[in-house]
Amino acid sequence: MKIFLKKYWPLIFFVLVVLYSFGNLFFKSREESVISYNFVISKINVSPTKSLILYKNENEVDIWNYDIRENEGVEAGDSIAKKKCAKYLYVYKKDKHTNKYKLFLKVEPTGIFPCEWFCN
Repeated sequence: MKIFLKKYWPLIFFVLVVLYSFGNLFFKSREESVISYNFVISKINVSPTKSLILYKNENEVDIWNYDIRENEGVEAGDSIAKKKCAKYLYVYKKDKHTNKYKLFLKVEPTGIFPCEWFCN
Protein backbone atom coordinates (compact mmCIF):
# COMPACT_ATOMS: atom_id res chain seq x y z
CA MET A 1 0.00 0.00 0.00
CA LYS A 2 2.81 2.43 0.84
CA ILE A 3 4.49 1.76 -2.50
CA PHE A 4 1.19 2.41 -4.31
CA LEU A 5 0.64 5.73 -2.47
CA LYS A 6 4.24 6.78 -2.93
CA LYS A 7 4.15 6.01 -6.65
CA TYR A 8 0.72 7.50 -7.45
CA TRP A 9 0.42 10.40 -4.99
CA PRO A 10 0.58 13.09 -7.73
CA LEU A 11 -2.25 11.38 -9.62
CA ILE A 12 -4.32 10.95 -6.45
CA PHE A 13 -3.73 14.61 -5.53
CA PHE A 14 -4.75 15.76 -9.03
CA VAL A 15 -7.95 13.67 -8.97
CA LEU A 16 -8.88 15.05 -5.54
CA VAL A 17 -8.33 18.64 -6.70
CA VAL A 18 -10.47 18.07 -9.81
CA LEU A 19 -13.25 16.43 -7.77
CA TYR A 20 -13.21 19.30 -5.26
CA SER A 21 -13.34 21.87 -8.09
CA PHE A 22 -16.32 20.22 -9.80
CA GLY A 23 -18.11 19.75 -6.48
CA ASN A 24 -17.61 23.40 -5.56
CA LEU A 25 -18.76 24.52 -9.01
CA PHE A 26 -21.84 22.30 -8.78
CA PHE A 27 -22.90 23.64 -5.37
CA LYS A 28 -22.23 27.29 -6.30
CA SER A 29 -24.24 26.82 -9.52
CA ARG A 30 -27.13 25.28 -7.60
CA GLU A 31 -27.06 28.06 -5.02
CA GLU A 32 -27.16 30.78 -7.65
CA SER A 33 -29.84 29.08 -9.75
CA VAL A 34 -32.40 29.27 -6.96
CA ILE A 35 -31.64 32.87 -5.95
CA SER A 36 -33.16 35.99 -7.45
CA TYR A 37 -31.51 39.37 -7.99
CA ASN A 38 -33.17 42.77 -8.16
CA PHE A 39 -30.96 45.70 -7.26
CA VAL A 40 -29.42 48.91 -8.54
CA ILE A 41 -25.65 48.84 -8.92
CA SER A 42 -24.11 51.31 -6.47
CA LYS A 43 -20.46 50.76 -7.37
CA ILE A 44 -18.39 48.80 -9.89
CA ASN A 45 -14.80 47.58 -9.75
CA VAL A 46 -12.96 45.96 -12.63
CA SER A 47 -11.05 42.77 -11.91
CA PRO A 48 -7.64 42.04 -13.47
CA THR A 49 -9.44 39.81 -16.00
CA LYS A 50 -11.70 42.75 -17.02
CA SER A 51 -14.80 41.24 -15.39
CA LEU A 52 -17.02 43.59 -13.41
CA ILE A 53 -17.36 43.26 -9.65
CA LEU A 54 -20.77 44.67 -8.75
CA TYR A 55 -21.82 46.28 -5.49
CA LYS A 56 -25.22 46.79 -3.92
CA ASN A 57 -25.10 49.41 -1.16
CA GLU A 58 -21.33 48.97 -0.67
CA ASN A 59 -21.73 45.15 -0.39
CA GLU A 60 -20.12 43.04 -3.10
CA VAL A 61 -22.62 40.87 -4.96
CA ASP A 62 -21.15 37.49 -5.87
CA ILE A 63 -22.60 36.60 -9.26
CA TRP A 64 -20.99 33.24 -9.82
CA ASN A 65 -22.45 32.00 -13.13
CA TYR A 66 -22.61 35.28 -15.03
CA ASP A 67 -19.71 37.23 -16.48
CA ILE A 68 -20.22 40.90 -17.27
CA ARG A 69 -17.17 42.42 -18.93
CA GLU A 70 -15.77 45.93 -18.76
CA ASN A 71 -16.49 46.67 -22.44
CA GLU A 72 -20.23 45.89 -22.22
CA GLY A 73 -21.22 49.36 -21.02
CA VAL A 74 -22.64 48.48 -17.59
CA GLU A 75 -22.37 51.39 -15.15
CA ALA A 76 -23.25 52.32 -11.59
CA GLY A 77 -26.96 53.22 -11.49
CA ASP A 78 -27.95 50.37 -13.82
CA SER A 79 -30.31 47.74 -12.50
CA ILE A 80 -29.66 43.99 -12.31
CA ALA A 81 -32.53 41.50 -12.33
CA LYS A 82 -32.83 37.72 -12.36
CA LYS A 83 -35.83 35.72 -11.27
CA LYS A 84 -35.49 32.55 -9.23
CA CYS A 85 -34.61 29.61 -11.52
CA ALA A 86 -34.31 31.90 -14.56
CA LYS A 87 -31.59 31.20 -17.07
CA TYR A 88 -30.69 34.79 -17.95
CA LEU A 89 -29.58 37.79 -15.91
CA TYR A 90 -30.85 41.13 -17.21
CA VAL A 91 -29.23 44.55 -17.02
CA TYR A 92 -31.48 47.60 -17.30
CA LYS A 93 -30.45 51.21 -17.93
CA LYS A 94 -32.48 54.17 -16.75
CA ASP A 95 -33.95 56.26 -19.55
CA LYS A 96 -33.15 59.91 -18.81
CA HIS A 97 -36.35 61.16 -20.45
CA THR A 98 -38.94 58.80 -18.94
CA ASN A 99 -37.01 57.95 -15.75
CA LYS A 100 -37.88 54.26 -16.32
CA TYR A 101 -35.53 51.34 -16.72
CA LYS A 102 -35.22 49.74 -20.17
CA LEU A 103 -33.57 46.44 -21.05
CA PHE A 104 -29.94 46.99 -21.98
CA LEU A 105 -28.22 43.60 -21.77
CA LYS A 106 -29.22 39.95 -21.50
CA VAL A 107 -26.41 37.91 -19.93
CA GLU A 108 -26.15 34.17 -20.49
CA PRO A 109 -24.80 31.90 -17.76
CA THR A 110 -21.18 30.83 -18.09
CA GLY A 111 -21.35 27.78 -15.82
CA ILE A 112 -21.18 24.20 -17.03
CA PHE A 113 -24.25 23.03 -15.09
CA PRO A 114 -27.58 24.14 -16.60
CA CYS A 115 -30.04 25.80 -14.23
CA GLU A 116 -32.70 23.29 -15.32
CA TRP A 117 -30.86 20.69 -13.24
CA PHE A 118 -31.65 22.59 -10.05
CA CYS A 119 -35.14 23.97 -10.69
CA ASN A 120 -38.24 21.93 -11.38
